[in-house]
Amino acid sequence: DKLHDVTELGEYLGSKYGGWHDGPKQYATREGKFLGLPLATIGNAIVYRESWVKEAGFSEFPKDTAGFLELCKALQAKGHPAGFTHG
Repeated sequence: DKLHDVTELGEYLGSKYGGWHDGPKQYATREGKFLGLPLATIGNAIVYRESWVKEAGFSEFPKDTAGFLELCKALQAKGHPAGFTHG
């Protein structure tokens, strides 16, 4: 109730510039209405030490979020906490 509906602007900008990627659009909309506008989409890569992944008991890097969180817990237990840089 406290956010202004900016659907008209969101649809205008989307049609003018080729649409929205699904992820950012999902974050900016609720119940089909734009409540904000995505300003940027940033692709991120995960960099890791293969030796630490093996030390934590994993033969390969996990392919899903649940596995990734388990890896983070296992790394923490081995004294190699996961870190996430932003900037």
